[in-house]
Amino acid sequence: MFVAATAVLVLALPFLLWPLLRPPELKAPTESSGNSADELLHQLEEVQLDLASGRLDRQEADRRTAELRSEQA
Repeated sequence: MFVAATAVLVLALPFLLWPLLRPPELKAPTESSGNSADELLHQLEEVQLDLASGRLDRQEADRRTAELRSEQA
């Protein structure tokens, strides 16, 4: 019984350890200009939606919009 359990463990061990031992997948570099413009538009839309839904007042929305635009520059 002990030998069978050991054999199963030895056979299963590589499958259990493979995800931990393999190198991480490399991701392709993203274009910073296109993605940052899209990200800025998305964040500005979120501010406008928050303003429209009442989660932000006008002053806070203006402050966040100005902050986002200054980060873009």
